Amino acid sequence: MRLVISDSSPLYALYNIELLQRLQGMDFEIHVPSAVWRELTQPESTRVPIPVPTLHFLIVHQVEAHRELEMLEAILDKGESEASILAEQLNADSILIDETRGRAEAERRGLRVIGLVGILKIMKRAGNIPKVRPYLLKLRDEYNFWISQKLIDSADQP
Repeated sequence: MRLVISDSSPLYALYNIELLQRLQGMDFEIHVPSAVWRELTQPESTRVPIPVPTLHFLIVHQVEAHRELEMLEAILDKGESEASILAEQLNADSILIDETRGRAEAERRGLRVIGLVGILKIMKRAGNIPKVRPYLLKLRDEYNFWISQKLIDSADQP
């Protein structure tokens, strides 16, 4: 079973398109730092909180504050910072993150990065969804999730 650390944005997007629960039973465990848990259940933005029972399969970790975390928080938000640190601490197989700066920093640290589109493609290969493109269009059109047209057009290609 693969160990995946996640930031909040991909999980929130999956919740919006009613696919979050389909992560259960896949060949990976989703771990999140406490900052991401708070972002999901007590968002400070205009997002609606995700009900805690919906998130019962996530494994939550407390990430201890230390100098490296403080340095990361100077360039990333708290959830992205804690997710990167946690991915390193747990020697995760992947980190699920979509924001450009967070992805770049995770890659710089040598972490294997996967985004929302990557998770949707895995779900498609596993037979959990028939196509990726309709979900991307829904996110873009109904939730103002930024996705490039090039990515949308190539989403269902192998």
